[in-house]
Amino acid sequence: MHKFNRSIFARTFPHLLAPLVATVCLSTFVAMATTAHASSRRYQSSYVGVRPAAMGNAFTAVADDANALYYNPAGLARLETWNLDILSIILGLNQASYQNAKDVMELFNSGQGSSKSDDPAAIVEKLRPVLGNISGENHYARFGINPSFVMQNFGLGLYSGVEAELVPHINGLPKVLDVAFLIDNQFRVGGAYQFFGKKLAVGATVNFLARATATLEDFGVFEVVDASQDKNALKSKIEQSFASGYGVGMDTGILFTPVELWKPTIGIAVKNIGDTGFYFQKIVKTSELENAPTPLRQSVNAGFSVTPQWGRTYLRSSVDFRDINVPIPASKKLGYGVEAGIKGNFLKGSLLGGMSEGYLTGGFEVDLFLFALRYATYVTDLGTFPTEKPERRHVIQMKVLM
Repeated sequence: MHKFNRSIFARTFPHLLAPLVATVCLSTFVAMATTAHASSRRYQSSYVGVRPAAMGNAFTAVADDANALYYNPAGLARLETWNLDILSIILGLNQASYQNAKDVMELFNSGQGSSKSDDPAAIVEKLRPVLGNISGENHYARFGINPSFVMQNFGLGLYSGVEAELVPHINGLPKVLDVAFLIDNQFRVGGAYQFFGKKLAVGATVNFLARATATLEDFGVFEVVDASQDKNALKSKIEQSFASGYGVGMDTGILFTPVELWKPTIGIAVKNIGDTGFYFQKIVKTSELENAPTPLRQSVNAGFSVTPQWGRTYLRSSVDFRDINVPIPASKKLGYGVEAGIKGNFLKGSLLGGMSEGYLTGGFEVDLFLFALRYATYVTDLGTFPTEKPERRHVIQMKVLM
């Protein structure tokens, strides 16, 4: 790791302070004054950092690693070393997907789930004791890669991910299921600077995003019957729910730390300034549909953190009020986080916990030489579909560092 001179920018470009601060303040005011029409659902943002998730997503005033590119770009100015994540794999699964898949497999392995009867109703009745328990539950899976390079005042990152959500409705026939897919490819580049003796940090990122979504709601028995009789019927159903496009967005943020003792820090981040719209992109050549994904609406996050430190050990506490201008219950906007860690020359580790959307979160992080492992668990009921039960998700990230 190499130290990078941070003060040179404050000495050389002090005239940038006024326009940058003005931009942040103006964007914050506009975002808070705007009535948001975007739902908390429908993939407002597909990237969820593992470490922030373990801290209840209370990361706006923390932003001290590569996650700053996605949570608050001002944090890039306060990085003390450069970091290159050559390979970064993220895997996610919710509790319902794991447990219910296990139950269904056990049912079929026992022979109870199979039948020689040609009557579909008889098969459904045999499966109902297990399948009935999963009716209305959201089943979620995620796979992504997230290489990045960050150094003081600068960073760039790539996120390519696939997410899938499925909600069966066995108890709600003829409705069978809701299913949604999301494919995101985004490239972010950001910069940040510090001013006033490093008390104030200001940063911004530009995001190049290509997105494809497919959402089938209320997919039922009648659609299945129609699809079995007419292949064009299923094709038409899929095309009606398919959307793809590309767009360019911008985030900006500030961090303010008035004193060094315990580093009390106020953070504000404005996401998708002026809304991030999508231009239609025809991915499927045979498709006649020309739909673009729903725009990502401008939103504001604010946070506060303190970090007492004793030698190589530290205890960080943080709180966030996210999506201030988005019309969702205030209890879903609040996030709390705590991190207890130790930093060594070759080993860094921490335990994380918090609360998000009114549910407990937790996780851990271990960095050993060139390898890093992160784990987080959190609960959400703000998925794509308004399900009957909240879902607990588990996410793991494995990284090869330099």
